[in-house]
Amino acid sequence: MAKQHRRFEPADKIKILREHLLDGRPLSEVCEKYSIAPTQFYQWQKTFFENGAAAFVPPKPGREYGLENKVKQLMVATGISRTWSELDPSRVKDLIQVVRSQEATPKVAPRVVCFVSV
Repeated sequence: MAKQHRRFEPADKIKILREHLLDGRPLSEVCEKYSIAPTQFYQWQKTFFENGAAAFVPPKPGREYGLENKVKQLMVATGISRTWSELDPSRVKDLIQVVRSQEATPKVAPRVVCFVSV
Protein backbone atom coordinates (compact mmCIF):
# COMPACT_ATOMS: atom_id res chain seq x y z
CA MET A 1 0.00 0.00 0.00
CA ALA A 2 1.39 3.40 -1.00
CA LYS A 3 2.17 5.88 1.72
CA GLN A 4 -0.09 8.91 1.59
CA HIS A 5 1.65 12.29 1.52
CA ARG A 6 0.40 14.89 3.94
CA ARG A 7 0.33 18.56 3.13
CA PHE A 8 1.07 21.07 5.86
CA GLU A 9 -0.36 24.58 5.58
CA PRO A 10 2.14 27.44 5.94
CA ALA A 11 0.72 28.34 9.36
CA ASP A 12 1.23 24.75 10.52
CA LYS A 13 4.83 24.77 9.32
CA ILE A 14 5.51 27.97 11.26
CA LYS A 15 3.87 26.47 14.34
CA ILE A 16 6.15 23.43 14.09
CA LEU A 17 9.25 25.60 13.57
CA ARG A 18 8.23 27.76 16.53
CA GLU A 19 7.93 24.77 18.85
CA HIS A 20 11.59 23.92 18.35
CA LEU A 21 13.18 27.32 17.74
CA LEU A 22 11.32 29.47 20.27
CA ASP A 23 9.76 27.08 22.76
CA GLY A 24 12.95 25.01 22.96
CA ARG A 25 11.40 21.57 22.51
CA PRO A 26 13.90 18.98 21.29
CA LEU A 27 13.84 18.45 17.54
CA SER A 28 13.33 14.72 17.90
CA GLU A 29 10.25 15.32 20.06
CA VAL A 30 8.75 17.83 17.62
CA CYS A 31 9.39 15.57 14.63
CA GLU A 32 7.88 12.59 16.39
CA LYS A 33 4.81 14.58 17.45
CA TYR A 34 4.06 15.68 13.86
CA SER A 35 5.43 12.54 12.15
CA ILE A 36 7.95 14.40 10.04
CA ALA A 37 11.60 13.66 9.32
CA PRO A 38 14.27 16.00 10.71
CA THR A 39 15.38 16.68 7.13
CA GLN A 40 11.87 17.97 6.39
CA PHE A 41 12.08 20.26 9.41
CA TYR A 42 15.44 21.63 8.28
CA GLN A 43 14.13 22.21 4.75
CA TRP A 44 11.21 24.24 6.15
CA GLN A 45 13.60 26.15 8.38
CA LYS A 46 15.88 26.96 5.43
CA THR A 47 12.94 28.14 3.32
CA PHE A 48 11.58 30.19 6.20
CA PHE A 49 14.87 32.02 6.80
CA GLU A 50 15.58 32.53 3.10
CA ASN A 51 12.17 34.15 2.58
CA GLY A 52 11.96 35.88 5.94
CA ALA A 53 12.91 39.29 4.54
CA ALA A 54 9.69 39.32 2.51
CA ALA A 55 7.73 39.75 5.76
CA PHE A 56 9.35 43.16 6.27
CA VAL A 57 8.91 44.54 2.75
CA PRO A 58 6.12 47.13 2.71
CA PRO A 59 3.32 46.39 0.24
CA LYS A 60 3.47 48.35 -2.98
CA PRO A 61 0.19 50.14 -3.65
CA GLY A 62 -0.84 49.13 -7.13
CA ARG A 63 -4.06 49.44 -9.06
CA GLU A 64 -5.61 46.35 -7.48
CA TYR A 65 -4.58 47.49 -4.00
CA GLY A 66 -6.32 50.82 -4.63
CA LEU A 67 -9.41 49.05 -5.93
CA GLU A 68 -9.44 46.79 -2.89
CA ASN A 69 -9.41 49.83 -0.62
CA LYS A 70 -12.27 51.40 -2.57
CA VAL A 71 -14.28 48.19 -2.30
CA LYS A 72 -13.65 48.19 1.46
CA GLN A 73 -14.84 51.81 1.62
CA LEU A 74 -18.00 50.83 -0.28
CA MET A 75 -18.54 47.97 2.17
CA VAL A 76 -18.28 50.36 5.12
CA ALA A 77 -20.51 52.96 3.42
CA THR A 78 -23.21 50.39 2.68
CA GLY A 79 -23.01 48.71 6.08
CA ILE A 80 -21.81 45.31 4.93
CA SER A 81 -20.95 43.56 8.14
CA ARG A 82 -18.75 40.85 6.66
CA THR A 83 -15.01 41.16 6.63
CA TRP A 84 -13.07 41.26 3.38
CA SER A 85 -11.96 37.64 3.70
CA GLU A 86 -15.52 36.37 4.32
CA LEU A 87 -16.91 37.74 1.07
CA ASP A 88 -17.72 35.38 -1.75
CA PRO A 89 -15.00 35.86 -4.43
CA SER A 90 -17.56 36.20 -7.21
CA ARG A 91 -19.24 39.01 -5.27
CA VAL A 92 -15.90 40.75 -4.77
CA LYS A 93 -15.40 40.72 -8.53
CA ASP A 94 -18.83 42.35 -8.91
CA LEU A 95 -17.90 45.05 -6.40
CA ILE A 96 -14.60 45.69 -8.18
CA GLN A 97 -16.44 46.07 -11.49
CA VAL A 98 -18.74 48.62 -9.87
CA VAL A 99 -15.72 50.56 -8.58
CA ARG A 100 -14.05 50.45 -12.00
CA SER A 101 -17.22 51.64 -13.72
CA GLN A 102 -17.47 54.52 -11.23
CA GLU A 103 -13.89 55.51 -12.05
CA ALA A 104 -14.73 55.65 -15.74
CA THR A 105 -17.95 57.67 -15.36
CA PRO A 106 -18.13 61.36 -14.49
CA LYS A 107 -18.69 62.14 -10.80
CA VAL A 108 -22.33 63.24 -10.92
CA ALA A 109 -24.23 61.38 -8.23
CA PRO A 110 -22.39 58.42 -6.75
CA ARG A 111 -24.36 55.19 -6.79
CA VAL A 112 -23.44 52.32 -4.57
CA VAL A 113 -24.45 48.91 -5.72
CA CYS A 114 -24.04 46.14 -3.23
CA PHE A 115 -24.02 42.40 -3.91
CA VAL A 116 -24.17 40.37 -0.74
CA SER A 117 -25.22 36.76 -0.44
CA VAL A 118 -26.80 35.90 2.86
